[in-house]
Amino acid sequence: MIQTSILPDNKRKQIEIIHQITLLQQQPRTKKKVSELRKKLYKLMDKRDEVKRRIFVTNTIDGIARGLDFDDLFSIHFDRIRRRQIEVGEIAVHFDMSEKAVVKRLKKLGVIKGK
Repeated sequence: MIQTSILPDNKRKQIEIIHQITLLQQQPRTKKKVSELRKKLYKLMDKRDEVKRRIFVTNTIDGIARGLDFDDLFSIHFDRIRRRQIEVGEIAVHFDMSEKAVVKRLKKLGVIKGK
C-alpha cells in the first residue's frame, strides 16, 4: 500500500528538518533559512496528517461495510460511518463515486435530510 510507505519516509524527513532548524537557530542571521525549513516541515506534517486520515477512513469504512458494495449498504451502515466523523466526500472517494451520487443515496435512505 502506497499510503503506508509515505508515513515512514515523511517522518524521517520531518526529523531531518527539525534537526536542521535546531542547528540553525544556534547561529546568528539564519531567520530566513529557518523560516523556509519551517514551511517545508509544516507541508510534510500536513501531508502526513492527510495520509493518516485516508488510512483511518479506509479502515473504518471497510470495518463497517465488511466487503459490501456501496449499493448493498443500508442506513445503519451509513449512520455508523457518519458517527465516526467521516464526511460525504470521503465516502465518495472511498467508493470511487461522485459526491452527488453519495448524497442522493444517503437522502434516499434517510441518513441525511433532503432539501
